[in-house]
Amino acid sequence: DIPAIMRERLARDLAAVAGEGNLEGVTVEFKAAGPSSLDFVIWVAVKGGAAPAYVRLQNAVQRILVETCTEHRWDIPFPQLTVHAADGKTRPTS
Repeated sequence: DIPAIMRERLARDLAAVAGEGNLEGVTVEFKAAGPSSLDFVIWVAVKGGAAPAYVRLQNAVQRILVETCTEHRWDIPFPQLTVHAADGKTRPTS
């Protein structure tokens, strides 16, 4: 379900960024299970008229996917760092 939800949301929201009629398609596929993540490959096909929005499209893909994960309460893991203090006690940090 996750790839379909991501694809649908990207297609809907990227159309406005790419410009009227410039978005040709969006593909979302599972790539691999990482150490603390599920990795997906995202392809966005646009017409040449979307060239001026290239950087905005890249940023929008990231923003839209983070928003989608948040809305569906899909946790995005972040690496944690443990600091070993001089007194020998460990203190987790974020």
